[in-house]
Amino acid sequence: MVEYWTSRFCQLIIFCLFVIGNIHALNGVYDLDLKMPGKMPSKDEEYICYGIKVEQPGYITEFIPIAEVSRVHHMIVFGAMINDNAPGSSLGVPSAKILYAWARNAPALKMPNGVGVPISGRSTVNYLILQMHYNLKFIGSVLDYSGVTMKVTSNHPTYVAGVYILYADGSVSIPPKISEFPMNISCAVEEDVIIHPFAYRTHAHSLGRIITGYKYRDNKWTLIGKGNPQWPQWFYPVKDKITITKGDTIAAQCIFDSTSRGNTTQIGAHGMDEMCNFYMYYFVELKHLDVLEDFSACGSSADENLFSEYPADANKPLPPNPVFEKQAKMVAERFGPELIADWLQSLDVAIGQISGIAIDGDDNVLIFHRGPRIWDEQSFDLNNMFLQQDKGPIRNDTVLVISPAGKLLKRWGGGL
Repeated sequence: MVEYWTSRFCQLIIFCLFVIGNIHALNGVYDLDLKMPGKMPSKDEEYICYGIKVEQPGYITEFIPIAEVSRVHHMIVFGAMINDNAPGSSLGVPSAKILYAWARNAPALKMPNGVGVPISGRSTVNYLILQMHYNLKFIGSVLDYSGVTMKVTSNHPTYVAGVYILYADGSVSIPPKISEFPMNISCAVEEDVIIHPFAYRTHAHSLGRIITGYKYRDNKWTLIGKGNPQWPQWFYPVKDKITITKGDTIAAQCIFDSTSRGNTTQIGAHGMDEMCNFYMYYFVELKHLDVLEDFSACGSSADENLFSEYPADANKPLPPNPVFEKQAKMVAERFGPELIADWLQSLDVAIGQISGIAIDGDDNVLIFHRGPRIWDEQSFDLNNMFLQQDKGPIRNDTVLVISPAGKLLKRWGGGL
């Protein structure tokens, strides 16, 4: 199974709406926002969908995620030609294709120079749909506005880009208590054009250890990409320049470690299920734009004779990367505020009017306050000019740094 569905888009989804996209244009380049309109999951393991109708033809040059692993398991941007379901439908849109995917605090994805992802116009992407997978229900009445900002240009690029995904279709399950269980996928390339892979992404759940993708031709294996699905699931650059042509075979393998499980694990959409996905972002010449519709997915079971020759390096784990592992760590706690009585320990400083609160990288709480100074409707004139400058700076420390246990660690900011 792919991170979405096997037959119809968002089959598990509760909500789907379509509105005109939010566009801010400047000199032919504009931002297109696709974000949740203040939604919250009503239960664990919930999928919610939201879409925009794209009226203006263009080419996406960058996907900028606005999401955190603390609240979102993963999100996917799909492109679709039509929406044949009423707003609020649980079935979503048929024949949609993946344009972008994010998980585990992955960063932005920028297209190479001269490359763009076509939307509207000659392409079949008239709607952009955001699929959000929430692993856990939030605490309290927290609304989510996560999503993606897309950089779009109206200028025609030299090349157009699309995603080709190899995915396990659920015909194979993962037995328990096995340290290295492989899952294999392969498809032959039938498109008679030159295809240029430039980025790849891997996706699995907690049992995934190594995912690789290769091009195969004439007994030669060429690595497209190798990833650890427990790291940030971004699109990593393809290291070597590779071209794929008609007659090549694209193959992918996922290695799972099920030693922690006492039961068989199925391929499925929930967190305790598993997935085996290898994404390949590629570009072709603008004149071959139609290829993007046909060259998009491979869900076939692999030719096991072919995989008997699969490169041995595919089983070797990538070197440890503590930075990636910390950044991508899934959060087991529910997102949202939780009231803790008497959290703040006694302070030898009076907290005044609070203007802001933030959390630093060590989970310390930063409180910005005005000490004895009070701002109200008399503090500014009609032109928003501050009227209390004659009082000078606040002499008290205006920034307090408090530990997660409620202890004052330091204070500063007085007289600035």
